[in-house]
Amino acid sequence: IARRGSWKSEPVVGLTLLTIATLGALWLAPSWQDPFEDICHIASLLALLTVVILWITQAYGAVRVEVGTAALFLFGMPGVYFIAWARQPASSSGWLWVELGGFALFGGFTAVGYFRNPWFLIIGIAAHGFAWDSWHYFTATPYIPRWYTIGCLILDVALSGYLAIRVPVWRAYANGQAAPRSTG
Repeated sequence: IARRGSWKSEPVVGLTLLTIATLGALWLAPSWQDPFEDICHIASLLALLTVVILWITQAYGAVRVEVGTAALFLFGMPGVYFIAWARQPASSSGWLWVELGGFALFGGFTAVGYFRNPWFLIIGIAAHGFAWDSWHYFTATPYIPRWYTIGCLILDVALSGYLAIRVPVWRAYANGQAAPRSTG
């Protein structure tokens, strides 16, 4: 664990941009009147919690928690789509296998990313945004609101960008080395 207060410019800029993107994604929701009634609203709040955790891990140098947070985020994303499907299975019965396939695909990225190569976490999160969210948006999935797919895409891209700048720190930690110095 790094010393408290050892802020580096790249992560702070990346986290600031991620925070702005997250708030923008939350702004897309049409209403926050009953946020705990809808899985998409709950997932949006969990995304905000993820960003808060990343700020805390940066402040305290809790690298392993940061990697674990990224893995939980990636693993949990298909769950949102599956739960949304489960609330309306009659109107979208053909989508069950698509959503289960998402669990397998992103679960694989999570396992390889967490245990072998952190780039798979980043690739998985980016792929979720560019491929999964976009595909659900353009196919007009009946159980996922369009605002959510756009917000999730924004968040996934911003999060994968932030995590990409963290890979050298993750690798140094995994190798028992001190975190690389900032060049800024």
